[in-house]
Amino acid sequence: MILQSREKINLVNHLTIIIPTHNRPQYLSRAMKYWKNYTVNILIIDSSSEKYTDILPSSVYYIHKANEGYIVKILYALNQVKTKFVAFCADDDFSFFDSLCFGLSFLQKNDDYSCIQGKFIGFFLNDINNPHNLDKGIKQITLDQDQDIERLVALSKNYFHYYYALHRTDNLRLIFSEIHKHNLQDYYLMEALVAFCTAISGKIANTDKAWSARERDVKPDRTQLAALPKRLLNNELAVDTEKFIMIMSEVTRHLGGEPKPEYYQQALKNYSENYPRKHPKKKPIVHANKFYRLLHQFKYNTLFGWNVYDDIDCKPLFLNNEMATWRKIKSIIATSQVQ
Repeated sequence: MILQSREKINLVNHLTIIIPTHNRPQYLSRAMKYWKNYTVNILIIDSSSEKYTDILPSSVYYIHKANEGYIVKILYALNQVKTKFVAFCADDDFSFFDSLCFGLSFLQKNDDYSCIQGKFIGFFLNDINNPHNLDKGIKQITLDQDQDIERLVALSKNYFHYYYALHRTDNLRLIFSEIHKHNLQDYYLMEALVAFCTAISGKIANTDKAWSARERDVKPDRTQLAALPKRLLNNELAVDTEKFIMIMSEVTRHLGGEPKPEYYQQALKNYSENYPRKHPKKKPIVHANKFYRLLHQFKYNTLFGWNVYDDIDCKPLFLNNEMATWRKIKSIIATSQVQ
C-alpha cells in the first residue's frame, strides 16, 4: 500500500515525539507553532530553571524537571511513553511529518528493523532560502545484514548517527536504562553508543526523504564531536570506553543474545579510525529553488532510494509534501521571535 497522505495513518496510537529543552523558551514556542498543525503525541521534557508557562496544544504532555541531568531526564521521558514507536526532535529542529508517517509504516511492516532515518537539511536564520544537505558526502548505507555483529562492523566502518531516527520504544528505553545504570559521561560517545546498540537491536533503514530541518545558528560546537575519535585513540576516555563495552554487552544480553566484548572493542576502534570522514568537494548545482534541488538529489542519488516504495508514481507526491512542509517551516521562522 502506498502512503498517500498523513491521514492514512493515525500517529496518536503509534508514535510519540520527545522534545528535550533547557532554558530556551523562545525555541520551544517556535516548535509548538509547528507541531500544533499535526495530530501526534508530543512529550516535552524541560529541564529549564523556570517552568514554561505558555499555553500548549492539547496533544502535548509537558514535564518539568528543573536543572535535571540530560540522561536522567531522557530516561524519565522514555518511561512515560506508551506508544510502540518514538523519535527525538530537538527544540530548534523541525521533523518532517510525512517522513515520520512513511517511517512508521515501514517499521510496522518490517519487524526485523530497529529504526529508520532520512536526510537532514541545515539552514541559517539569516539565509533561510539557502538550505543545505547536512550530510553531504556521507554515504548512508542500509544495514540489512541478518547477524548483529555484521551490522555492527558495517556501521563502525561507515558510521552515521541514528539519534534522531524513528525507533522502537522498547529498544531505546533499554539503551538509555543501561546508559544511566553505568553512568556514561561523554555525550558524544553516548550518541555513538545509541547507534551501535540500535544496530545490535535490529536492521537499520535509511530513506531518501527529507527527515529534519536543523537550525545551524544555535548548535553546540561540533569540534568536540570531531575530536572524539582522536580522544578514543589516545585513550583519554578509558573509563567511558569500558562502560561503552559493558553497556553493549548488557543490551545484547537483554535482547537474548550472547555478548561479544571483543567485537564491541573492535567496532569502537574501527569508528575511531574511520570517523569523521573527509567529504568530497562537489561543484554546486544551480537551481531556482535550492530546497527542491536538495530533494531531487536525495531521491535519485542514494543507496536506499525508491525501492522501498510500492509505485514509482508516488515520487511527485512526496516531493510536494516535503516542499509544503518546508514552506510551513519558513513561515513559522519568519513570524517567530527567535533571531
